[in-house]
Amino acid sequence: MQLTLAEKYEVINAVVRKFQLKNLVGTLCRTAQVSQSGYYAWLKKTEQHAIREEQDYLDYLLLIVGKSAIAPFIWYSWNCWKRR
Repeated sequence: MQLTLAEKYEVINAVVRKFQLKNLVGTLCRTAQVSQSGYYAWLKKTEQHAIREEQDYLDYLLLIVGKSAIAPFIWYSWNCWKRR
């Protein structure tokens, strides 16, 4: 069974994080027969996706809070803080 590129990158990333082997990324990439630049491009894209997901979740929470009974309090607190 062959692993896809993304699966290979995931395995490399898991090994690097678990065993703190940041200096051996090149060796792990050669062992998995993938390019090191491809791994770093995948890692950057994955991190950007995680950041976007987190921001979407925070936006969602803001919408929920905006519809709740405490929205006026939050709005007042934010405006008082901004004026400092």
